[in-house]
Amino acid sequence: LQLTMNGPATDGIAMSDVVLGPMDALLRALRENCGSVAHDSILALVEHAYVPHATVGAAYVQLLRALLEPLGIAVLDAAHPALRATADPIVRSALQHAGAVHDALTARTKQIEDAGYAPQVDVVPDLSLVFRTQVSATGRERVRARVPIADAARVLREADIGSLGSNVVLRPVIERALLPTVAYHAGPGEYAYFAQVAPIAGALSLDVPLAVPRWSGEVLETRAERVRDRLELTDTSLRDPHAAETLAARRAMEPALSDALDRLRVAVDTQLRALRNVVKDSDGVLADSVVDGLTSDLGARLDRFERRVTSSVKRRETALMRDVAYLRAALRPGGDSPERRLNLLPMLVRFGTDILDAMRNDARTYVDDLVNGG
Repeated sequence: LQLTMNGPATDGIAMSDVVLGPMDALLRALRENCGSVAHDSILALVEHAYVPHATVGAAYVQLLRALLEPLGIAVLDAAHPALRATADPIVRSALQHAGAVHDALTARTKQIEDAGYAPQVDVVPDLSLVFRTQVSATGRERVRARVPIADAARVLREADIGSLGSNVVLRPVIERALLPTVAYHAGPGEYAYFAQVAPIAGALSLDVPLAVPRWSGEVLETRAERVRDRLELTDTSLRDPHAAETLAARRAMEPALSDALDRLRVAVDTQLRALRNVVKDSDGVLADSVVDGLTSDLGARLDRFERRVTSSVKRRETALMRDVAYLRAALRPGGDSPERRLNLLPMLVRFGTDILDAMRNDARTYVDDLVNGG
């Protein structure tokens, strides 16, 4: 199930400015689809945060704080006026030196391309790395837009404190200046664009943030692991949209039928090889391409016949196919890792925040290895 919030287009509007609106139907669907609820307090946190008058960003921050702060993990609101005011001098410096920043980023991007790699973030000609948020012409919403380099001086004079923000490659430099850290844990996409961050920091005479690969893991239910082991299905087969079902069906096929199919293939292959040798010794009575065509045709017919047999087994083995469907949904939904497709909330509702503690303990081991060279 995918829950989607309907509403007007939000292009150019920050999530911290998008009001949620009516949430009753979505929250009710979330509760109903969580099934048996062992930890109702998690759903209560969601319902308390996602109220109609809240913004998308504010609701998310409130929920994260409710979940993580009891574990001693701080949650910073990037849209908070105090933080934006503190970052304002750095953002203005990026605007003041927009030309130098653009040149430095362009040079680094060319180096990446010359080395045979694709840059994660495209350089947009004539645009700075700074966004400006203003009230729209209708006066009903705040709209963000990149500041052209040619307009940098004017925007510096006119922009209110807190109305300027950064794009994705400028943001790590600002974060490092505001919150000095040993390193930044970056996901794969972030880690790639950090290759373009260093020259920006250099152009602004700021410290270069150090990026390290983030800890990653998958939350798997014991039941799913048991089913996977029982069915002997691999990660590769679960990523394929049909392979797991086909493998399971072949294994569920009666041994005599499976053996007969295998023997048929061997027999056909053997006879085709013999035919090819006879034709070759027949002084050019047939071209090799004719035998090749026959081989291809018979192979396709055998494949089609085997698919029909497998499909019949799938229809018969309904319980087995349900197990495979459950396994794919749990381990490789849509062919991806669970964290790419599944929301963590239903799992927290079922198992509580002990999951977060377990994740933190595993992450701590990973961080110790990074710091100590493990």
